[in-house]
Amino acid sequence: MEKLSKGKLYFIIVAAIAFVALILVITTSTITYNNAKQAIENIGVVGYSEKSKEKIDDAQYKFDQFESTFGASTTFKVVNKNVGEENLQKAKAAYLEAAIRDVNNKYLAGASEEEIKAEVKTIRETIDAYFANKDYSLISNYATFTSLESKYNSGATSNDSGSQGGAAEEPEIC
Repeated sequence: MEKLSKGKLYFIIVAAIAFVALILVITTSTITYNNAKQAIENIGVVGYSEKSKEKIDDAQYKFDQFESTFGASTTFKVVNKNVGEENLQKAKAAYLEAAIRDVNNKYLAGASEEEIKAEVKTIRETIDAYFANKDYSLISNYATFTSLESKYNSGATSNDSGSQGGAAEEPEIC
């Protein structure tokens, strides 16, 4: 059996360390991805509830962890990032649609102005947090919301009617 030279021994040690590091990165990334994927799947049926919001926010947090795991843009990251983002945006839109339906129903039932104002403010803050890119096209009843917002928050920060276009109309049953 041939005796290893110091150079060969160092090379084997460095290669082994690099291999272990690569395995750790792949394992960590896979675990982080699976956590994000599971959190998105656990959102389930979305309604206007604190539980739904908590599940969406948890999924977003885990998805952000997944995104930060890979420094480089790999195929694994890009493909799964797109699927994850799309599913998260749909869940966020569904949550907001339910919130808008809820506040609109309260408006139609004659709820107090203070109650409507408070809910409209909360919904606006959530919309701004969830849709920082100002693309509200996933929120099917966004025009109903902007109508309520203009009626109850004359000093509202948003004076656009979203990417759906058109002026907001009188709140309607949605």
